[in-house]
Amino acid sequence: MVLRVVLLLMLLTSLAAAPRVFAPSDKPCVFYKGYKPLANGDIGLTFYNSCWMPMWVNVCVPDKRGKPYLVQSVRTVPRNGFFDLGLDLYREPDVIYYTYDPMEAPVPAPCLIPEK
Repeated sequence: MVLRVVLLLMLLTSLAAAPRVFAPSDKPCVFYKGYKPLANGDIGLTFYNSCWMPMWVNVCVPDKRGKPYLVQSVRTVPRNGFFDLGLDLYREPDVIYYTYDPMEAPVPAPCLIPEK
């Protein structure tokens, strides 16, 4: 019984702490799937690409000081596959804004996180 209560509390805590995620709505095929610690101490944001071709991904998150921080994928997210993008953060960001492009790496743009 105690184990069930603990598991329920863990589930509710994780749902309450879920980040606000902003992504393109016109071609929804790259999805944010969560985060995990990486071996080098970074946080790995995990994405899944369900498109039929690889995608380049731009991710914008607030850094430790709250300033917008732009990260580009150094390679394409494979088609029908997962990709971890390492960030120098201490926890999962509260807000994640990302875009993706199938043709070439997006040109870095101002990192503007939308308000909701």
